[in-house]
Amino acid sequence: MRDDIPQQDIKRLKLADICPIEDPKTRVEQPGRLTSITKLYEPLASNRMLELPILYWKGNFMPNSQEARFLKFLGLRPFPSGDEVVRIMASTAAQNRQALWTYSQQYYIENYEKNNYNMLPKSGIRSFRFLLVEGSPFPKVVPPQQCYANPKAAILGYPILDRSLRDHAGKFGVQFDPDIHGCVDCILANPPLSVADTRLAK
Repeated sequence: MRDDIPQQDIKRLKLADICPIEDPKTRVEQPGRLTSITKLYEPLASNRMLELPILYWKGNFMPNSQEARFLKFLGLRPFPSGDEVVRIMASTAAQNRQALWTYSQQYYIENYEKNNYNMLPKSGIRSFRFLLVEGSPFPKVVPPQQCYANPKAAILGYPILDRSLRDHAGKFGVQFDPDIHGCVDCILANPPLSVADTRLAK
């Protein structure tokens, strides 16, 4: 199909506001609202759960059909990028929406390899506040650069990634140990008061 369409027309189709948007509550077409295909996601349950803008599709959407493949060629998105899921986690934590925060977190972990989130540069997400740490209730979250996976770092006052996420620390860009220079500064600022304290810090 697409081989018969001139490249100039392909570009116009990708950018034109011609696609209907699904209403997130009723799942029918939103009247009077059209947008470009590149801003929409496939009408799949996971994309709806993440509250992404969905292409309205009358009937059953078949991701492997000829029509679906052509729409993906034009820019219809099958799933969100890794940094987009992180942004959902950060925004839902800020809004105290724990259910969606939890779902987006599990979605990121479960689709880490499948959706190539392992290719996401972790430096780009280390400043977003979306991770729970030990001893802090939701929605009190921190960015990856402000917590660590090694529970022993707690003796120096460092926030420790929540136990439920510790096996996935690398997926979120969380380092296992704090920088040695930071550890030295912590010890100098609060030196051990006894031999027992010194042993705990080892």
